[in-house]
Amino acid sequence: PPPAAAAMEKSATKPTDAANATMAEPQPPFAPRLVGLGVNCTAPEHAVECVAVISQTLQEQLGPQVAAQLDVLCYCNKGGSWDADAKVWSVPQQSFGPKFVEQILAAGATIVGGCCTVHPPEIEVIAATLKAKRQQASQLAQQNVL
Repeated sequence: PPPAAAAMEKSATKPTDAANATMAEPQPPFAPRLVGLGVNCTAPEHAVECVAVISQTLQEQLGPQVAAQLDVLCYCNKGGSWDADAKVWSVPQQSFGPKFVEQILAAGATIVGGCCTVHPPEIEVIAATLKAKRQQASQLAQQNVL
């Protein structure tokens, strides 16, 4: 089964809208098919840098208009290592906190979830942090309208 994930809706244009873009906007041939790019099953200590590199590379290679239409995904594991003899994971006790999720978002992730050894308590933290960020963005948008 796919890893559990908490997704944050983007306020920017959805990736599927790339096919409907005007001819004035340069579109790479893969734009209607490519909806995102990301990192999966990497340790948290590498996730922020990986997401930042993906985000920056999309901006540089595709340009800001096209890159804004693509999601950047981060489904990291909880870290640790696999003990092949004992056939168990040696996993750090620390779990994802809101600060970690905010760092992933600041690096450019638009979809955040979990992979190996990430359990419901961590997914709840991810979901709560994403919900709080959406509420903050909504409040800022309302203030700017007034």
